[in-house]
Amino acid sequence: MDRMTLMFNRLIRPLKRRVFLMVSRAVIKIINDAEGIQKLQLVGYDGELHEGVERFQEYGFTSHPKSGAEAVVVAVAGNRGHSLVIALDDRKFRLKSLQPGEMAIYDDLGQKVHLKRDGIYVETPLKLEAIVGSSARLIAPAGVRLETPNLEVTGEIKDRCDTDGTTMAEMRDVYNSHVHPENDEGGPTDGPSEAM
Repeated sequence: MDRMTLMFNRLIRPLKRRVFLMVSRAVIKIINDAEGIQKLQLVGYDGELHEGVERFQEYGFTSHPKSGAEAVVVAVAGNRGHSLVIALDDRKFRLKSLQPGEMAIYDDLGQKVHLKRDGIYVETPLKLEAIVGSSARLIAPAGVRLETPNLEVTGEIKDRCDTDGTTMAEMRDVYNSHVHPENDEGGPTDGPSEAM
């Protein structure tokens, strides 16, 4: 190697090192989720410890991964002191064998929303707590089936609600006050012996 090449290599060595270290992998140790942007403590190459590394997430989506998850770290302008986490995964909990085009959200407890080829599946080993809104509408032309030993409703239930439907309370009132002529003497019957 001539002297000019040696000098050039010596001059670009710091730049070359920064370029090589711009993108790396790391393992998450601690997450601070209390601020506007998550800050992570990471362990990178050869046990290199990074403190306060910001994690960028997609707008509208957020997660709090567990310690041990893996991250892709980008050093801004090659400066390892100014690193950002741009992607994160945890191979222990990731759903596997999705079909092309499918997607899912999931957690470490086995809860998931899976957009499958044949429909949307919501699954949890815990309870499905609440769907909250000022109103809700479910359109299912083929029908709705509830497989449950107990259905509780805090308000009214009404059939044929867009036409001549009746609430269960109205049916109960009709039943409870129901009388008709008796067969034997023609007078009206008493109301039901037990109210509905």
